[in-house]
Amino acid sequence: MTPRQRIEMAVPLVALAMAGAISVWFSRHAAAEGAPDRASAAGTIFGYLCALERHDLRQLAGFAPGTYEGEEDIDGRLQRFGGASASQAEVEISSALSPSLLSVTIRTVGPDAQKLAWTENMIWCEGSWKLVLGSARELSGELSVASEPQSP
Repeated sequence: MTPRQRIEMAVPLVALAMAGAISVWFSRHAAAEGAPDRASAAGTIFGYLCALERHDLRQLAGFAPGTYEGEEDIDGRLQRFGGASASQAEVEISSALSPSLLSVTIRTVGPDAQKLAWTENMIWCEGSWKLVLGSARELSGELSVASEPQSP
């Protein structure tokens, strides 16, 4: 077989492989850019509370967007809310800001049996809910609608 014949045989295979790769990329991109799934926000918050209860730094970092490097915000969460009871938590989720931005009010009990109440803001990012770190607000007295997020 001549080199030209080999090239002629390889071209359709390369084109088919490229078409497959492009198809996979488009399907992943479409899934990541899908509409916000508000139902999954409750699961994300429960996982977040479990990570706080166990003081799991690695899992807490997983709730931040992939490019986020704010370890001081994660450490701050552990210092303020670490050990908070996930099983006793009352959670209110509000999407008043926008469908892709949620405000979550959390009421639970700390490891010292003190009542804790705070808000978290979450953003729909790459097909899942992520915490907007740096925006947690401790609540005192009567709980109200959460404030808008601030930049970290």
